Amino acid sequence: MKSYFFKECRRIFHDKGVMIIFFAAGILYPLLYGYIYYNETVDSMPVSVVDLSESMESRRFCRKLDATKEVDIIYRSASLHEAKQLMKERRINGIIMFPEDYADRLAAGMQTTVSTYADMSSFMYYKNLVMAVNYVMLDEMHCVGAPVKVIPYKENILYNKGLGFGTFFLPAAFMLIIQQTLFFGLAMMNGTLRENRKSPFLSVRELAGRSLAYISVYTTLALYIVTVVPRIFGIPHEGGFIPLLIFMTIFVTACVMFTMVFSYFIRHRETGLVYCLFFTLIMLFLSGFSWPLSNMPEGWKLLSYLFPSSFAIRGYIKINSAGADLHLLAPEIAGLCMHVAAYAIICMWLVYMEKRKSAALHTEFIS
Repeated sequence: MKSYFFKECRRIFHDKGVMIIFFAAGILYPLLYGYIYYNETVDSMPVSVVDLSESMESRRFCRKLDATKEVDIIYRSASLHEAKQLMKERRINGIIMFPEDYADRLAAGMQTTVSTYADMSSFMYYKNLVMAVNYVMLDEMHCVGAPVKVIPYKENILYNKGLGFGTFFLPAAFMLIIQQTLFFGLAMMNGTLRENRKSPFLSVRELAGRSLAYISVYTTLALYIVTVVPRIFGIPHEGGFIPLLIFMTIFVTACVMFTMVFSYFIRHRETGLVYCLFFTLIMLFLSGFSWPLSNMPEGWKLLSYLFPSSFAIRGYIKINSAGADLHLLAPEIAGLCMHVAAYAIICMWLVYMEKRKSAALHTEFIS
């Protein structure tokens, strides 16, 4: 096994394509994603106000609205049609409209409305507009002397206090980068062996030696991605190093065994890149970080269990954002360990089948 380990390490560091995927992509992709989402939030979103009331109350509402960090009132339109035209021209991302009877209904102690229209090309625009209007509306209820007392509340935002999109998205992206770049590189290596009419592994010792080489290289790279990169961009990093080290080692091992199984059927060097790119977004959505697993159809939920990233994303978010220990990570660790065991058994079965195939060809050649 030792000889296979060092042989595979030499093959990794002598293959320029694999070096680019493992180290250039593995090191630069997390930095690139971090720089793209560095600002975290969309502030001062341009909006237009359609004030059909033209009253003191509506103007006061607009002043408070313009003072929020979420929106910036840059136009005051005479009609909704004019404001919609500005949105079509992409000059604004939201519209706030006050009806003609806005002040009259407030004076009479009646319920009134403030209509909002958001550019839904990005959910961030909708979030900004709704948050800004709601903040001002709650404050206005005190000013106008609302007949119903507003229930007092204290806002406590857990784990993502700045409501940053990068803090929400990057942990999931990091896990996918680890899995996908490992798959690309290892599949490229196995594809090269196939092109040279060689089997990826002919014995369990060879399988173990090759796997250990990738685990050693990629655990180091994974620790860089999950410890150094979050600190560079100020992403919340609450977990301890030891739980993170154990979790990443299990995850990388699961990724290696997963890739060994599926790359066994790859016959050309570049084929793995094509196949895996197709599944990248599917893996992201199946992880459950953007849509609750409880609301996901059973078929898709079962499909998600095929990929180590599904468990890794949920586990890493627990560690990184909530500071979870190994006890709280038990479901994700159990899932990844099952991946390691299941894919290792399949690999050993493939070794057995490869030996039978080699023996049959050898017998046929002798006869």
